[in-house]
Amino acid sequence: MSSDNGADGLLLVRNHQPELVISDIQMPVMDGFAMLQALRAEPALLAIPVILLTSLQERAHMRIGMTSGADDYITKPFRPGELRGGRCRPTE
Repeated sequence: MSSDNGADGLLLVRNHQPELVISDIQMPVMDGFAMLQALRAEPALLAIPVILLTSLQERAHMRIGMTSGADDYITKPFRPGELRGGRCRPTE
């Protein structure tokens, strides 16, 4: 499943409750930080791991993502192995 904006992505997560969410930060309608905060505010979605994938490389952006509840933060360009490498550990 995929979406081209954060609001539609949030609806997809609510309706399908995937095992993992990979989200860009810079999206129309609702950015990835806002989508992450909305996910973490809903008890039914709280345990779904979220990886933020973005071209924003400032430490401040990473800090916002991680303090908002992201499980990992990967900057572009990235190597596909970073997604397959098991860096993200779901919260229990």
